[in-house]
Amino acid sequence: MLEQERRAAFALLSALEEGRRPPGAAAPPVRTGTLTPARPARSTLGPRPAGKEDVPAKLLPRRYRAREGWEVWVGKTNEGNDYLTHRLARPEDYWFHVQGSPGSHVVLRRGKATDEPSRDALREVASWTAFFSRQRTSGTVPVMYTRKKYVRKPRGAKPGLAEVMRDEKTIFVKPAEPPESAQMNEEEPA
Repeated sequence: MLEQERRAAFALLSALEEGRRPPGAAAPPVRTGTLTPARPARSTLGPRPAGKEDVPAKLLPRRYRAREGWEVWVGKTNEGNDYLTHRLARPEDYWFHVQGSPGSHVVLRRGKATDEPSRDALREVASWTAFFSRQRTSGTVPVMYTRKKYVRKPRGAKPGLAEVMRDEKTIFVKPAEPPESAQMNEEEPA
């Protein structure tokens, strides 16, 4: 009996070393059929829709034009704030938020221009920022602003949360609703 067990173990080891199936072992199941990808390739879906059709309306910001001509974007929801701050805003744009209170993220679009917005333009946008926050009914509201490149989202943070890294300035303003004339149409070029 012991001799038979030795021979079986030897046969098993030699088969495994040679890459053969050991004697008496069952064959692996054979799978038939075609392989299909989990999703179709992007090229098979046709052309992508142009521009804003990819983005839900709740993520798109409100658009205004300041008295001096600067374009201003205001987030609508927490997810919209994230999209505005971390996807749409450029590094040289100005980012505004009410200090210590929930509210919309507001971006003054500086773009590639070399000129800076005036102090009056910054105050105007800061007052709009205060209006689109929970401090809307307060007398004077502290609004912080900095360049967008100094704003980041903490790892694992909830939507709408942002952290200012440096060069933060604060303006104290009274909340003011943007006038009807400041609202931009969707068709108006950026």
